Amino acid sequence: VTAFNKHIDIVIDGRKYRVIDTPGLQDTGLTAKEINDRIKVFAFLAKCGVDAFLFTYNLKKRFQHQELQALKAFEQACSKEALLHTALVFTHAGDEAGEQGVCRVQTEAKGLPHLEECCNKVGHRLCAVECGDQSRWCEMRRLLLAMVEQVR
Repeated sequence: VTAFNKHIDIVIDGRKYRVIDTPGLQDTGLTAKEINDRIKVFAFLAKCGVDAFLFTYNLKKRFQHQELQALKAFEQACSKEALLHTALVFTHAGDEAGEQGVCRVQTEAKGLPHLEECCNKVGHRLCAVECGDQSRWCEMRRLLLAMVEQVR
């Protein structure tokens, strides 16, 4: 759980990226105003603008109403246009990292209205990664960078 904005600057294939980790909207005890205020702070860290917003969810956990509410709070705080540059990243995908995990999410969304609405809000820009296995870091990086380029 991220309580405060953190960032790291990285260079991949000669291209500079600034990754900003912000407080989760559904996993903190903050009020809506406090979350909004903290999100505004990251604008200072992104002086050149934001190319993409990646909403992360744990694929091993059941998708709940709070996840949809978090995306709606983000939309209200940042604008509907921000959703055009937003993707959903499902972590802890294990052997389902990549296309197999995305297919699983799409299948599950048909029976979970909250998940389906989230997928619709971001134009079905989805990515499934395994973040716990360091041997899969290259694959995860490739998937995430492809997602960032898709929403730029």
